[in-house]
Amino acid sequence: MLCAGTLIAQSGAMVTPFLSYYLVHDRGVSIGTAGLILTVLGSGGIISHLVGGFLTDRLGPRSTFLGGMVANGLVLFLLGASKNLTSIVIFSFLAGLASQIYKPASAVFVKDTASSNDRTRAYGLLYWAVNLGYAISMSAGGVLANLGYHLLFMINSAASILCGVLVWVMSRQFSDHSPRGVKNPNLTRALKDRLALYYMLSWLPYGIVFGQATTTLPMALDRAGLAVDSYGIVITANALVIIAVQPLLGPTLARYDHNRVLILGMIVLGIGFGANAFATSLVSYTGSVIVWTLGEIAVTSVNQSIIASLSPHGIEGTYFGLYGVVWSGTFALAPLLGSHLLSFGPGYLWITCLLLCLGAAASQKVIAPAIRRRSNATKLT
Repeated sequence: MLCAGTLIAQSGAMVTPFLSYYLVHDRGVSIGTAGLILTVLGSGGIISHLVGGFLTDRLGPRSTFLGGMVANGLVLFLLGASKNLTSIVIFSFLAGLASQIYKPASAVFVKDTASSNDRTRAYGLLYWAVNLGYAISMSAGGVLANLGYHLLFMINSAASILCGVLVWVMSRQFSDHSPRGVKNPNLTRALKDRLALYYMLSWLPYGIVFGQATTTLPMALDRAGLAVDSYGIVITANALVIIAVQPLLGPTLARYDHNRVLILGMIVLGIGFGANAFATSLVSYTGSVIVWTLGEIAVTSVNQSIIASLSPHGIEGTYFGLYGVVWSGTFALAPLLGSHLLSFGPGYLWITCLLLCLGAAASQKVIAPAIRRRSNATKLT
């Protein structure tokens, strides 16, 4: 149910990837102004995770998922209909604010409805649906943009609302009215959970490395003298490997210790990015992408299951929301650090990426015993 809805929503998610083109070519704003608007959109997205987590704990995942998707669809429609810069800025922030509300709800939905044995596979399939939908939206969005950018807003809006309604109708047997254990969930309680915070913050170095895929990797390809379309070819390999391998590898990884899978995945991803230091051709860059994609698959196969095992009943949404904030924050830090290191030379950037992933893996190794004890103590079913 969630995979089907997520696939529909992500397949129609065409606005954000092409928003800068729309602003510059259709609305006539400067590149600098377009960058500021995208920053406003991103800042709303960071807050959105916390809003989604809070609402999930107060209203339940089913209602929050529907509300988040419908709100996202309506705001995107209004953004596409905006005629002046002020309204574009306002609705861009609101679009960011609504964009991630569904994520904590979706994660808690899985925890509430899937057994501990099925949970890892469920999260893995959701990630697969996101990537398949992303491949569809990027391919179709480029074609449809030629017919008019407003068409992208309409499709994105309709797909989001359709996803919310579909999940709401198909999940009517799962009531949000059952008590979730905490009547007034608050952020303070989650922030006092040192183990959970340490786990989330240890994702900063990993996230900074992962963020290089969409920030400095295109610059590195350009510095290597490769054609402009090389990045599209290279990054497509990432989506294709996930689509082909995730459904096959996910169930296998679910049978192993989650912390060990996570640590191994971080190391493999670091090796993949580190290998870019020696890449000189399109083939070698594509090979490194395939390697770090395998690490990405391992990490994403178990990550949300670990967060679920750390979060107490009733405030799981807040925990997933906090993780979303940290993860979004890494994408703000990634271009700052990456571009600075790239200015000294590609080798400095990619070796640093390897070291950051090794550091993240070492941090996970330190807290792994405590995570296992927490997971066993909660006796999740």
